[in-house]
Amino acid sequence: MRIIEAKHERGRPYWHAVARLRLALTLDRGGKHEIEFHNGHLAPASPITRQAEAEAWHLLVKDSLPIIAVGDFNAAALNDPALQIATSDSIARRKLHTGAAQALSDAGLHDVGALLGVTAPTVQRPIAYRCDRLYTTRPAWAQSLDIHETGESDHPLLIATFTVPRE
Repeated sequence: MRIIEAKHERGRPYWHAVARLRLALTLDRGGKHEIEFHNGHLAPASPITRQAEAEAWHLLVKDSLPIIAVGDFNAAALNDPALQIATSDSIARRKLHTGAAQALSDAGLHDVGALLGVTAPTVQRPIAYRCDRLYTTRPAWAQSLDIHETGESDHPLLIATFTVPRE
């Protein structure tokens, strides 16, 4: 794997930057592939800001390169079991807002956890929900997703396997 280009989407609407790497992959079976790897961290407190950030991802997906994106999305996924929880806690209610997850889906990003049935919570506060997720524009490539607690952070490691076809 070789890094071709690194970019950071900064400024409005992003609360934090979205890091973007353009990678050249050399496949074990021969052949090469270029992909983009994104790492994002959406706004921690505002569902409206998170949704605007996620909607801006439409501009990042418009390129025809395959994308794998990982991040702390700070809100529940579309299929999150936590969505069944009734709560009067205002912070928890903001975390259960799925506008950002819907915007990512609308942009063509597929939730790898949902695809593979890995819907365990990745954080426990203010409620247990799956805020750390992996997305891809190539859902057929996703083979596995594991969640590993390290004790070094309040967020786990997401370890995924993708099978990239020869060109």
